[in-house]
Amino acid sequence: MLLLFVVILSVAYGKLTDFNLPEKEGKTQMFQIHYNEITTMRYNLFLYYKNSGLSYNSTLKQYRMDTYLGDKVNSSTIFTFKDEKNFRPQAFCNRDIIMVLNEGTFNSIEPQMGSIYKITPNFSDVNSPMAFQKRDYPEVNDKEFILVCKDNYLGVYSGSAFGEKAQENKTECGEYITAGDKYVFVKKGKSVSLIELDQYGRAGKIKDIKFSTNLTRSETFEYDPIIANQHNTLYVQVSDQNLMVVFDKNTDYEKETTISLPFYGLNKTTIYNPRNANNLAVYGSMIIIGVWTSGNGKGSAYVYFDNLLSGYSPRFELLESYEGKAVGDFVGFSVGLNHKRFYVGGVISFNSQTNEPDWFEVIKNSKKIIDSCDDRTCECIHDYYYDSKNKVCVKKFFKSKAGIILGCVIGVVLLLIIIAIIIVFCIWFFKKPVEDKPQTYRLDGSEVDFTFNENFPFKFGSEELRFGSEKAPVEINKPLQEKIVITNPSKKSLKYKVEAPETHRMKITVYHGEGELEKGFGVTLTIEVIMLCTCRTDEYLTVSAIDSKGETLYARIPINIESVVSPYIDYTEVQCDILIGEGAFGGVFKGVYRGQTVAIKESKTTLTEKDKEQFEQEVNTYSTIRNEYIVQFIGSSNVPGHTMMVMEYAPFGSVKKAYLKDEFTQLLAIKVLSDCAKGMRFLHANSIIHRDLKPDNLLLFSFSPKVQFAAKISDFGTSKNILSIKQSASMTKAVGTPAYMAPEMISGSDYGTPVDVFSFAVVAFELLSKSMPYSNQDLFQHNWDIADFINSGKRLAIPSSVPKEMADLITNCWNQDPSARWTFQQIDEFLDEYFKEQLARRKSVKGVSLNLEDNISQQQSINTEDGILKDTVEENPLTSTNIVSLLDQDIF
Repeated sequence: MLLLFVVILSVAYGKLTDFNLPEKEGKTQMFQIHYNEITTMRYNLFLYYKNSGLSYNSTLKQYRMDTYLGDKVNSSTIFTFKDEKNFRPQAFCNRDIIMVLNEGTFNSIEPQMGSIYKITPNFSDVNSPMAFQKRDYPEVNDKEFILVCKDNYLGVYSGSAFGEKAQENKTECGEYITAGDKYVFVKKGKSVSLIELDQYGRAGKIKDIKFSTNLTRSETFEYDPIIANQHNTLYVQVSDQNLMVVFDKNTDYEKETTISLPFYGLNKTTIYNPRNANNLAVYGSMIIIGVWTSGNGKGSAYVYFDNLLSGYSPRFELLESYEGKAVGDFVGFSVGLNHKRFYVGGVISFNSQTNEPDWFEVIKNSKKIIDSCDDRTCECIHDYYYDSKNKVCVKKFFKSKAGIILGCVIGVVLLLIIIAIIIVFCIWFFKKPVEDKPQTYRLDGSEVDFTFNENFPFKFGSEELRFGSEKAPVEINKPLQEKIVITNPSKKSLKYKVEAPETHRMKITVYHGEGELEKGFGVTLTIEVIMLCTCRTDEYLTVSAIDSKGETLYARIPINIESVVSPYIDYTEVQCDILIGEGAFGGVFKGVYRGQTVAIKESKTTLTEKDKEQFEQEVNTYSTIRNEYIVQFIGSSNVPGHTMMVMEYAPFGSVKKAYLKDEFTQLLAIKVLSDCAKGMRFLHANSIIHRDLKPDNLLLFSFSPKVQFAAKISDFGTSKNILSIKQSASMTKAVGTPAYMAPEMISGSDYGTPVDVFSFAVVAFELLSKSMPYSNQDLFQHNWDIADFINSGKRLAIPSSVPKEMADLITNCWNQDPSARWTFQQIDEFLDEYFKEQLARRKSVKGVSLNLEDNISQQQSINTEDGILKDTVEENPLTSTNIVSLLDQDIF
């Protein structure tokens, strides 16, 4: 159905007015919706403002992002912002990471929990746009880029978590960036540039796109958005002329076509600046356009199918249209689109009971969209199919006359071939040799003859059970079902029994697995499996056939399943090689898991309930956090008798065992403290208190301060989520090591994140002075002597060898008043700059010779340029520098 009442190029030019969504009682302003069609893990992202009276209201300017998976909200994340003038957050979902660009800071978010696990400040300009491109090159496939504006030039990032920036591009940036699978488009003012990236992210401008439509009188074009689909078709909005101007690579972006849209009616006196709107979205060959200004602010949205790939006429077909219900709701201010439905934002009703928007106002299911898509592929309609290799739509063969004729001929030939195969099979079947001797397998401790399935009296509809894992690895802890047909083609009635194996890898249930089958009858059984860990199974269902004389034959049906990578590991894949540490309840081993060298904490005894609780606490904490300054958690097993955690291996052990070595320089100590501050800043940002920060719980990964990270934080057996403070009496309980405890923890008062800052100050004192705190046996004979000393407000004297700047830092961090202590954000920012200054000063010193060759082991060498140590891994794994400390105070 074509649009009625579309006003084409007849708008009376009015005054251009800045616009933001208005506040309404009981409503929220949804300003962005995102759905990524490119990657395998697909979440919907909804961004909307706080509203007065909502439960997450505060004095800060803030907005909320809901992650929507399937038919419900999966997680929520709150962001704050400073400047409403430059407020322009950008969100994107890419597999298992959600990215939010907020006032120039790049936030990496874990989608299941909604936790921010990495913060990258100064990633882009404050009000930068953000785009994503995935493309193939002859040298490399699936290259992914994030594109932003940095210092007014195009900034291109790639690599793990998009932490690698391409060499400086001198391509000017603009108000909008969008990308197809080959080209990038940048709009700056009234100019649109066509750009191509090489595999290293270097940008080359091809040309400026020229418009034949007269845009000189347009007041909005300078601010109107653009968007490109994966086929590099570019859509350029000109809202005050009621147009969408379209360019494509088939015409080398020289020829334009247009779509007419009712943004404004005749004699409109006010024209809104569209800069803050997010009213364009694409999926496959579809585009949704939010015409949020129509109907005096009611707003509307239109979904079109672009037939460019097939050449079908008309080029643009309207699939769906939707109109807002109330003036001032500006429906279509934000939009989204996928293979089943479309989404419209604007001023949306807010449900105070669920603390969520009324999703029925946002989410619109569409049968027309579903009918236009082949599963998730929405590229072609009208009896065309998508040729993914050549990226074109091709007419379905059997819809043509030639296809019908040829199809009939092929059908006859195939029928003759099938008849011949049946005849050959019958001859073979009745003349086949005597049955092979059955193989013998052990079942329940007794010898059982397993008959080959082809000689078994029952016949099975499936040779093996895969539960969908032949297409993709299956999920953990999710019930999966598969049906199997058992028939009795023999000449007598037989009883059957289907038994599942007992295994730690999965839980298997056979429904109605025992009964009797008359000759010529069959039965359909349901097999349910729940995978319990990351593994590849090699199990069997045992099927028994029992005749009236009680004679039993056995056969097996293989169960071959591969599960997804998860925190739940198969302990049989873990190889413990060398014991590198030991505690009361077990040992810490160096070992291998799936080809990776790891550290393994394994319990050798039966755990008490308290031990189990502490173990689960540490596993749960590790499972929800991921940061490069925190020891990587690989997985765990809670199978009785095989309780273990598998962690990233630190080749140089704990900082506690390393800081007295000559090669542990003051510069390295500052680097270790800087890395620790970064990790603790991340933990506190995600509402986690460590509660036992000390050198034993910092693991050393390098003796060189020049590496990205020299140390990482470990051991979360005593950590606590801040959000549970009010519900838990344990937040007044002293846990950890007395020498590093804050006074409020020692005294049993309520405490929060400042206790970790106090511990950090003691750690800094210890590393920089190279001495154990409270080691004076005359003054501190018992732990309570230390506690009394700290509670009275006294502090250890900081040696003169500690730089004044670091001494001041320690003083600010172990203040008796928790509210007066620095935060880890302040500590991180200070140490980051201070370390860079010290590193630069070290390099500037001429003729410095450290003469450490006689004092260092074979795993190190000297960089003669600046005297800074570099690492090579030591061959002997049993030296003290290789011992990994994994919390002497925990259950192990």
